[in-house]
Amino acid sequence: MAIVDDLERKFKPLAAPNSELLEKYKAMRERVIDVEQNMKNETVEIDWEEWREKLGPFADTLRASFDEIPKPKYEELKALDMQEVEKIFKPIMEEAEKVCEEADLALVEIDKTQQDIYWVQDNLDTMTVEEFLDKFPDVRDKIDEEIRNNEWYIDE
Repeated sequence: MAIVDDLERKFKPLAAPNSELLEKYKAMRERVIDVEQNMKNETVEIDWEEWREKLGPFADTLRASFDEIPKPKYEELKALDMQEVEKIFKPIMEEAEKVCEEADLALVEIDKTQQDIYWVQDNLDTMTVEEFLDKFPDVRDKIDEEIRNNEWYIDE
């Protein structure tokens, strides 16, 4: 169940916010569990002597045919399934990382805005227009632009 544990740890948190992705995740998880259960490496020894007593020489033919059957390599199949899972989730993980970076940048901007608001609140009683415009040069630029375009007084 190591693969299921990996899915839980790596992909469930990414899929949780989106109901469509969560449904795909659940379907994939069920598929992985099904594959793991079907691929358990439980060998059952065949009692060929018992079959020889029942079937005679035909049991030897069956044994020869059985021995020629290639045995699947379960670990390779598990690895292929994990590669498929990672291929599906790789773009989702990249998008999640991009969104996280954007969120971090937005948080920095929000913190700066919050600091500016606190500064204005703390200095509102004693602040001059010149100090305000020095602190917020974009406001100064907007006012200058409006004056240049003769938009500084609009009669509504």
